[in-house]
Amino acid sequence: MADTEWNLPFAPTMVIGKVSVDYSSFSSLPSSRAISQYNATVPAVDYLVKSPEGSAALANVSSPTIQFGTKYSGAYAWTDPASGSVTFNLNAQYSAANVQVNGQSVPIGSMTLTLTNPDTGRSSTYTEPFGVVGMHEFDHIQFPQLSGETGERGGHNNLVGDYLFRTIVGDQVKQLYGPVETQETFERLNDLAALQKWNRQIDWASITNAAQAKNAMDNNPAIQSWLPSMAQDHIKAGLYDAPAGGGSPDPTTWALQA
Repeated sequence: MADTEWNLPFAPTMVIGKVSVDYSSFSSLPSSRAISQYNATVPAVDYLVKSPEGSAALANVSSPTIQFGTKYSGAYAWTDPASGSVTFNLNAQYSAANVQVNGQSVPIGSMTLTLTNPDTGRSSTYTEPFGVVGMHEFDHIQFPQLSGETGERGGHNNLVGDYLFRTIVGDQVKQLYGPVETQETFERLNDLAALQKWNRQIDWASITNAAQAKNAMDNNPAIQSWLPSMAQDHIKAGLYDAPAGGGSPDPTTWALQA
């Protein structure tokens, strides 16, 4: 934001507990869109950061940050677990949305991203609840490298770890927002189907919540041996234990690829 006058009717940064939220990149947007995007995201960010699930995921990071950028244009968001930095795609269209949880209206938000296939030139539009994407990215901070090493599928290239990771995310999302169906839900079911074909000796379908996923990675030697080596090291060192996980020397993960 250096050398750029700030002309928007909200501060470029805000602090929620120990989390710094940086909206300075909104200065690159038309004023009306920047204001709309800001108003759509603030309630959902505030709710997620203050929730028990969000707080636990960030507990071992001293100065976590949330920001908006364009480094990976084909992703909803990306994360650096080592620094506790989550970046949401500035090019997405954000809108306000609420869900009912135990009779209360809870802000979840929505983000829509249009991606163009460079080979075909065809564009596709995807929409996900903003809060669900946020919890997914927070869990990459709590459980770095569990879903796979960076690279193919944006750090989601270990089938066993990805299933456990998405089971944890799905359980936390249910606690936060109720039984919403998202891409996360379908990805987990795809993982489950593949695991059931690959190894029939383990009852993968019995792992349905965060506690069961954590127990499986901690106490089932076979399951642990199939996880990424970094994840195995974290488990043995207790870095995945409550309240949160640890950092990673190879940090970038993201939620959706083109």
